[in-house]
Order: sequence, then structure tokens, then C-alpha cells
Amino acid sequence: MFWKEVLADEGNFHVRKLPHKLVCSSIEGILVMAKIAITGAFGFIGRALTDALAQTHDVVALSRSEQTRVTATCVLVDYADLAQMAAALSDVDIVLHLADDANRNKGNAQLRPDTAQVLADAMTQAGVCKLVYASSIYARKYLDGAVSDYGAHKAASEQVFWDATELQMIALRLPPVYGPGGGGGFARLAGLVDKAAPLPVGFATAPRCYISRRNVVDLMSHLVTLSDEDWATAAGQAFEPSDPQPISTRDLAKALATAMRKKARILPAPVSMLRLLGSVTGKASLIESIVDPLIVRPHPSVSDILGWQPMEQIPESLVFLEDA
Repeated sequence: MFWKEVLADEGNFHVRKLPHKLVCSSIEGILVMAKIAITGAFGFIGRALTDALAQTHDVVALSRSEQTRVTATCVLVDYADLAQMAAALSDVDIVLHLADDANRNKGNAQLRPDTAQVLADAMTQAGVCKLVYASSIYARKYLDGAVSDYGAHKAASEQVFWDATELQMIALRLPPVYGPGGGGGFARLAGLVDKAAPLPVGFATAPRCYISRRNVVDLMSHLVTLSDEDWATAAGQAFEPSDPQPISTRDLAKALATAMRKKARILPAPVSMLRLLGSVTGKASLIESIVDPLIVRPHPSVSDILGWQPMEQIPESLVFLEDA
């Protein structure tokens, strides 16, 4: 099912159909903008990315379910249906893969990279080679020996794309992503700060990397403008972008409190006690996400190879919490 392209402009909606190719004059000549397909186009990252790219590109937003507020041509698909996916990718130049496998948490440890395999086959059938995959830093940690079902799933999906020799994939192993409407540990911590709950993170000083949704959108928006030569240079590599500086859980709680004009109730609980509590309650992974370091690898270099620098960092990037 398709919808007309509807663009939001300061609360006013109007219809505008973008041409397949947008041609813009530049100092060095003519810049031809790509036609982009986004999977998971209405998720936490996907909606913001779709809204941003639809302003200047022809965007095909792939979704499992019908959407009422769209800023691009929306196509309903079953990500496990090869024929549907191949048809949806017709005439597409670049695929930005943000959709997760809805079944990845079902069953046993054999996490199936079904969605990845169908997408790889569909891209090959449609003749699309350029792919950006929103993977996770936990894929690398899993490959390094850490126990992580989520990391295992992401690593398996990566491998499907690496094995598809027709594809030119740029993998982005993202650290936890935060922003308005986000979830995960970052949002849970913000919720506890907002409720003035006591937080036993006084000794949780290990540095942890995060990346704002705005930075992710800016990075992906930059990638779709890479020349064929620059894309070929970056393809086949896994990059780990992040905000400019890591931050400890203790300092993050303080920054969140400042952004929300709250007082952080931080208690100096020993890390060893937290680990014991996590072991006893079956929440060891949760405790690890609070007290363990999580640092992105600097190589391959996001700035040197991709030519990108993050546009914001904590605390400035927490402005969305001011009215929360």
C-alpha cells in the first residue's frame, strides 16, 4: 500500500511529490541525490531519519504496519517475504536497514537472522548494492566473547550481509541510542531521576559511550551523500560512532537531573554489592549496563574514513528533557 508524500512544516501539512532524482548545483558540478529505502522507518530512529531525509531525497519508508503520519512514500511489507521486499526496493539506490527481527527474542539461543537474509536476497534481486546496517556495539562484544543474545543476533545479521558479496555494506555498531521517545537503560535511568528515586550509582564511575538519535540521523544523512569512490572505501567495515565523550552512570544521572531540573539522589553503593545483587536477582546484565565500561573502538575511524563528526554531546544533547 502506498501513500502520497506528506511533509510537515511547523504543524502545517502539505503534499509534495519528490522526483526520483534531485539534481542540485554545486561548486564542482552536479550532485545527484539518491533514492533511499529505510527499513524500520517508523521506529525510534527510523521516524526521525525518514523525516530528515524526506526533505531532500526520494525516500521509500518500509513498514510492517500502516502509518497515519508519514513524510515519505510508505510501503507496507512483510520483512520475511522475499517477493514483497524485492518489489519494494525496485529503483532504489541505497538501503538504510534499521528494522529489527520481530522474532529475535523468541525460541532458544539459535537466533535466526531471517530478516537479514531476506533483505540481502531482495537487494540482490533488485540490483541494489549499497547498504547501511544499524548494528550494535554488542555485536562486537559478542564476537569478543561476551554473552549477549542481542549481540549474537546482530553479529549473525552482520555475517549474512558480509557473506552477500554483491552488497557494499557499511555497518554502524551503535552504542546505546538516546533521544525523545527512546527506551532502554538510558530512559529507565531518566525515569528514576524524574521520580527522585534513590540511585545506588555513587561508585558507578566507569566510562560508557552513548550516541544521541540526532547524531545517528546526522551520520546516516551524511552517508547517503558519499561518492561511489568514498562508499567503496568505507564498505566492508564496521564503524563504532558515538557522542564525542563517554560518561559514567553516576555523571549521567547528574546530567539528567540538571536537564530535568531535578535533584539526583545518588547513593554510594559499592560496585561489588551491586554485582552481588544482580547475581542473586538474575539481573546481572542490568548491573553490567550500569557499572561496566562500554567504549567504542576508534578504528576504523568514523572521522577519517567517513568524514563525519558528531554534532552534539551531553549535556547539550539532553535539551529534549527540559519539558519532560
